[in-house]
Amino acid sequence: MTELTDCYWIQTAPCGCLVSLTTTTTAKGELRTAEDAHKRLVPSKRERDEDNRKGFTWSAMPKAEYHAGPARQWECDQHRKAAA
Repeated sequence: MTELTDCYWIQTAPCGCLVSLTTTTTAKGELRTAEDAHKRLVPSKRERDEDNRKGFTWSAMPKAEYHAGPARQWECDQHRKAAA
């Protein structure tokens, strides 16, 4: 298993947009799996099941990697708005 220290769990929509994010370590303990992160941010099983049916996924990413790239743009190419 990948070391989850200093990482985020990131939820991604099927199109590639980032949807939500949580740290892997919280005041209540470690979120060791994608399912743990999903339960923490979406307490309703019905809503989690709907996320899964729609194709939303979770992945762990080191915080430094996140801040170097995805933190700057949560939208996928399809949904990215042109700079004003």
